[in-house]
Amino acid sequence: MKSVTFSRFVNSPRLRQAAKAGESFLVTEHGKPYFRVLPPEKAATHEGAGRHLFQGSAVSPEPIPGSEWGGVR
Repeated sequence: MKSVTFSRFVNSPRLRQAAKAGESFLVTEHGKPYFRVLPPEKAATHEGAGRHLFQGSAVSPEPIPGSEWGGVR
């Protein structure tokens, strides 16, 4: 696992691209470990990934009250 400084990791598109491609990094700040960048675990299957999208009915038959839309406006 490569060790890189925080500022170098943040400012280097090449390092971020390598991380996106699955390379692991230990990111340090002031010489101490700050965080690790690890590749995600691959799912064994996609089965059931969108099962919730095909519900038979709406979650609630009632319309959403206007007071609930305050944050959207």
